[in-house]
Amino acid sequence: MYGLLLVAASVMATAAPAPAAAREAANRVTGVRKGMEYAQVRRMLLDAGWVPLDAEYLRPSPAYPDYPEVNCGTGWQATCSAFFFRGDYYFGVGLNPQDSRRHLPVEWTWRSHDPAGLARDRQVVKAVISTTRQGNVQVEERSPVIKAACGTNKVWLSWNNAVPNATLVTCDYGGTAHDNWGWLIETGLDDDETQVRRFSLGKVTSVAEFSRIGAQVPDAFTSHPWCSGVKPKTPLNAVFATLVKTPSESGDAPYCFMPHFFAGNTGTPLRRMPAADEVSPDVPWEEARLIAREVEMLRDWRREYESE
Repeated sequence: MYGLLLVAASVMATAAPAPAAAREAANRVTGVRKGMEYAQVRRMLLDAGWVPLDAEYLRPSPAYPDYPEVNCGTGWQATCSAFFFRGDYYFGVGLNPQDSRRHLPVEWTWRSHDPAGLARDRQVVKAVISTTRQGNVQVEERSPVIKAACGTNKVWLSWNNAVPNATLVTCDYGGTAHDNWGWLIETGLDDDETQVRRFSLGKVTSVAEFSRIGAQVPDAFTSHPWCSGVKPKTPLNAVFATLVKTPSESGDAPYCFMPHFFAGNTGTPLRRMPAADEVSPDVPWEEARLIAREVEMLRDWRREYESE
């Protein structure tokens, strides 16, 4: 727990009441003003795409169960704070509890541009997953272990809370070919089994993102059609999606995309649709254990320090 507390403490220490110029800049960006009630401030930030950083790990129980990101000091006249992030920015608010903590007016605001800090902060991964039903997030700087196992510059972690025991990790080689590979990690199967399988993968996407794509798939320099001519339908119980890019048989476009899905339910191994060969059906036990443990650490901070 000591390492995680150091990360949180460094953010808290930096977030002392900012100079007037910094406060004004933060206020212009977010619309937050001194004296506003935190409930209103929180709604404004969430609507603007800011993600709260859960501070629950700093205490045995939340100071405000409805606001797990709010951390409060102890003692007489103790104040509170909450931190959010969006893109490469942190945003913090200082709160002054009043009337037996029934009201939380804003006392100060703070904003920091810190792409390096965000890239290394595992709490960012956990915050994104806890507030978003499904999606993808880059983890190469947050998990040197997975980056080394991939051997690529980019690594994506995909989740879908409809099947929370499954995680897809994509080792992204970059470029426009999208000739990638990765692991499908599933925990809590029959007999509490953990299964790690390697697959060839394509362009990173999600089921929700796939549903928003039209007749052409956007790519780095241009868009490409679907290999089937029309957009394929999403299969029932689809959990993950990946877009495989192949040479087109049509003279109208040199390349086309074919979606591949991983579908199923919690507790049973997901199946790939359409069926495709796994890169290596039998992942060595040591590699499987290492990847599975690292994914658990990224998805749930409690597992990171459970041995302590």
